[in-house]
Amino acid sequence: YANCSGQIINASKSTIFCGGIANARLAHIVDIFGFNVGVLPFNYLGVPIFKGKPKARHFTPIADRIKAKLSAWKASLLSIAGRVQLVKSVIQRILFGVVTFLRES
Repeated sequence: YANCSGQIINASKSTIFCGGIANARLAHIVDIFGFNVGVLPFNYLGVPIFKGKPKARHFTPIADRIKAKLSAWKASLLSIAGRVQLVKSVIQRILFGVVTFLRES
């Protein structure tokens, strides 16, 4: 990568996530690349990354962000129709970001 792009990977800012491999093999990979070892679950750009079937607890932070935005708009001077449109727009944008991220990973 560095030879083609001229960019250098910063090992201190890089993390490797893996599962299902022996600890000795993981240690060998870490020795070669110098990356940190991460653990699941974690958040990436505000989206929960986890292994297995999605559970409600994985999406609680996203739901909390939506609730916080809704409560902030409660006192605004928007009509009910305006609030509904605003809520739809925010939820749609958040879901679009999650779906886009999942497709890219």
